[in-house]
Amino acid sequence: MRADVDILTLTATPIPRTLNMAMSGMRDLSIIATPPARRLAVKTFVREYDSLVVREAILREILRGGQVLLFVQ
Repeated sequence: MRADVDILTLTATPIPRTLNMAMSGMRDLSIIATPPARRLAVKTFVREYDSLVVREAILREILRGGQVLLFVQ
C-alpha cells in the first residue's frame, strides 16, 4: 500500500486480511455501531435491466443533490 493513496473499504464483517492490517497498524479501522440520526431506509427494486430506467434514476438522484455509485458486471 502506498502512503499517498486513500482507500475506503466497506464490509459488514471485517475479512481476515483487513482485520489483520488494522490490528498491525497498517490500516485504520472505524466501526459504525449506530445508524445516523434520521437515517432513511434503503429501497430495493428488482427488475430486468433497462438502461432508460437506470439513466432516469441516476439523473433524479443527482438533481436532488445526492450521489450515485453504479456497479456494472
